[in-house]
Amino acid sequence: MKRSFYIVLLNALLVIFCINSTVNATVVAKGNTSDTTNSFTGTVLTKIFDRATGTIYVGVGGLEGDNAKYRLSKAIRLLGNEKPSFNPIGSQIDNTIEFLTLATQTGNTSPFLAFVEYASTSTKEQTKVRIINNTGTTVGDLINNADLKDASGATGVDGETTSGIVDIAANKSFIFAAVRPTPENSTKIDFGALDSGIAVVSINQTTLELQQTAATESDSGIKAKKLDLDTDEVKIQEPPIILNNTAELFWDDPLQRLYIGLHLTTTATADAGAKAVVVAYVNDNGVLTLSDVAPDDTFDKNVNTNIVGAITNGTQQKSITIKHIRVMHCSTEPSYLIVNGGNGDHDSINNLIFALPLVDKPSDEQIHGTIADKNSSLINFKFVEPATQNSHLPLQGESAVDVGAGPLSIQSSTPLSDIVVIGDTVYVSVNTTPDANNDSGVFYSHALFDETGKIVRWTTWAKRTLPINAFPNTPSSKGRIKFFDVDAVTSKLWAVEGTIGKAVCSTAWDFGTTSNSLPTQLNQVFNTGYCNKGCFSVLDLDQSTRGFSNDSILTTTNRYALFGGAEKVVFARISTAYDTTTTSPQEVIEDFSKAENFLVTELGHCCGCVNILEYSRSTTANYNYFFAGTECGLFVFANTLSGEGFSVEELGLFNAAPFIESKWHYIKQLQGSVIDIKSLGNRLYIIMFETSCKSPLKSKLYGIYFKDNKDTLFDQINISLLAESGNGIFQNAHLFTGMEIIATGSSNNPLNKEQLILVTNDGLFYSDATQTDPMRGIIDATNQTDANWQLLVSQPYWDITAPDAPIPSTFWPITIQDKADNYTYERSSIEQLNGSWGTSSLEFGFIPLSFNALSTAQAFKTLDPITHFWSDGARRFFITRNTNDPYCINKLLSFPYNTKEWNIVNPGQHIIFDPAVQVPNRFYWVHHIGASGILMAGTNLGVVALE
Repeated sequence: MKRSFYIVLLNALLVIFCINSTVNATVVAKGNTSDTTNSFTGTVLTKIFDRATGTIYVGVGGLEGDNAKYRLSKAIRLLGNEKPSFNPIGSQIDNTIEFLTLATQTGNTSPFLAFVEYASTSTKEQTKVRIINNTGTTVGDLINNADLKDASGATGVDGETTSGIVDIAANKSFIFAAVRPTPENSTKIDFGALDSGIAVVSINQTTLELQQTAATESDSGIKAKKLDLDTDEVKIQEPPIILNNTAELFWDDPLQRLYIGLHLTTTATADAGAKAVVVAYVNDNGVLTLSDVAPDDTFDKNVNTNIVGAITNGTQQKSITIKHIRVMHCSTEPSYLIVNGGNGDHDSINNLIFALPLVDKPSDEQIHGTIADKNSSLINFKFVEPATQNSHLPLQGESAVDVGAGPLSIQSSTPLSDIVVIGDTVYVSVNTTPDANNDSGVFYSHALFDETGKIVRWTTWAKRTLPINAFPNTPSSKGRIKFFDVDAVTSKLWAVEGTIGKAVCSTAWDFGTTSNSLPTQLNQVFNTGYCNKGCFSVLDLDQSTRGFSNDSILTTTNRYALFGGAEKVVFARISTAYDTTTTSPQEVIEDFSKAENFLVTELGHCCGCVNILEYSRSTTANYNYFFAGTECGLFVFANTLSGEGFSVEELGLFNAAPFIESKWHYIKQLQGSVIDIKSLGNRLYIIMFETSCKSPLKSKLYGIYFKDNKDTLFDQINISLLAESGNGIFQNAHLFTGMEIIATGSSNNPLNKEQLILVTNDGLFYSDATQTDPMRGIIDATNQTDANWQLLVSQPYWDITAPDAPIPSTFWPITIQDKADNYTYERSSIEQLNGSWGTSSLEFGFIPLSFNALSTAQAFKTLDPITHFWSDGARRFFITRNTNDPYCINKLLSFPYNTKEWNIVNPGQHIIFDPAVQVPNRFYWVHHIGASGILMAGTNLGVVALE
């Protein structure tokens, strides 16, 4: 008894210490300096991240003497709260590194690093490549210290020494270097001129000795593979102009393809054109073969949105530029080329990123990895038909093509500083001072899918991934990021500060970094008292929220988040946009001690815990309300005296109307506990649960039309019972446990029609209400018959979640599974459900078949019981409960879907062990909070934040 008392006392002191102490997030990694502001005395110039080991490598400039060994440094993945630090592995490197890449293969835990050193102080003039092992103990050079050769020379004759290397990529066996032609009369020649090319360098796996290979099997001469303005895979009819002495190289290991992005301008000759992406593959002898990204005749001179190709119309020259190039391998299995750039002046396309489908057919080497016919059906979840005419090509402006659902919130002349593609997500960074024209920092967009697994659209660039004050000791930073990467195992970010470039930080879990930060203020509310602790729900109303942007006359520039606790709801103003478009830059709120940014509201005594939060999202005047659901019933935030709703344009500061004139009203017309609330602005849907001796385990789903007053809103005549447990198709469905709305309007108007997905203990159901014009699906249903419910799959489900998206089509149902077939239901799985409206009905697909992991290992077949799941498309969080633990205890896990790429063998090894996460013993939710750059988890003690 005495021992138990001391354990309780010790735990209480630990909680008090951790909650009230200042825990710094975004920890600056230590390098060659003891300065806590910076990692290095020199500037970080290059970065690469190894996913299989979780190691970040950086090339650092401006280091001499004893510090020269830090020219190449590495920091390993840390679990828990160990402070990251860089170890030098560059003692055998002679000069500052200009280009750095991994020479490895998927899942390899002992990679090599290929690199190019600066030639004196000049850029892109080095003529040699080098390689080093991941410990820095062995360095490999070209045989006889040779220079790389360009693409010149007759058969049997070596090429001439290149003017310099402009970029490199590599796989485990070869290094690929884009090389300039040899100097002419001592004048260096830019890449793209005649006899430019891609030099292939073989790697001796034992000695690391390097040797350039021949360009063709029939030519014994050592030279680069010709890739210049006269190359067939670049020109259409006649050579274009290649600009900026640059090429973007990216090796994709799953496809075994090298992608080369170029900066081109067509000539003024009619019907002359250019292709800005070249595809290449290499054989075992190091011979590189080029492929057209798409046939010449697929490009149309009258179309200016083909992204990777353009043709002169009359004498009007066209520019086409690829500034960053990556490949995405979706969880649903199709592959997409991700490019930053496209058609337009070279300095006016920086804010555009596109996704282009790729042929995945290894049996046909010439088309494998090229642009696929976007209209073709998937075969075994892959594109296998190449684009052969213009109608097959993906176009700028198509929802499946425009990553971020449109331009990034920067000026078209502002370049991206880095891009990372993981899973179903594209992350980008911006290194510019934030203002009314430019955002700064790291943002992401997540792919959404149709029932076949194709990308159907993208989430907007609404969410920042790194706090604006990630480098508090560098106030001038203001969110600017030079390089970054994402560790999908720990879900943490690495980032290099953008103004000086000497600090490298990693995000970390905490309870709040400053007294006025959002996590700190939330914990002051949700971690007080004895019985009223905990944050049980969240609602993030980011920039993509329906009704906020200029798709309607009534708009607001404010972005919010709501947090539910015991008998209370906290409103937080997260950011304010500079205009009402979804692409507007946002000013991030940092001081939540101000009444205008932080509002605590009370539901009333004995009203229960707020488990569900929702907002109307209506564009009609006075039709907006906030809703809170508890085990005691439903509450609506409306005018204190009149009960009226508000218009979206009224949403502003919290110390002004409508907030100071509103309160939470209890809605007595709906009895029982609130299970879920959903709205996309067309109608309000609510699941209620009640049980009694006369009517045990009764679940009901209601549909309610928005009105301008709470009394008319919840008048019985305005409430439709759309589904009831024990009735009709729900005869054996006693519990409705969650729901999501799926947008089912046409592609040119996807917002005006919708259906519901309903999760129950007896299976997954969906409404198939008529939506033949003028009917709008479930919006117009008035009863269960109208809703026309259909059974999708029969097995128990716990809940369903989805990405924040104004046009939802991808969902994550959580199953309850019975591992031993003895009705204990002690296991769970996460599924991915994708859907869209077909010719006359909803069509769904569970793709992939298992979303636990891309693994057949028994450890991933089922998981510990999952109570919550959240993902940004790359990072994935599971709240799970080990059945051996007390029921009141659960754990927070993080691991990616592609377990092979990230070297994951057991999900149980990826419980988050950071000290801040170990303090709470129960988690309720995980979510990213708008443009704040903060990811939070709700706990029994308030919130913990990854920032």
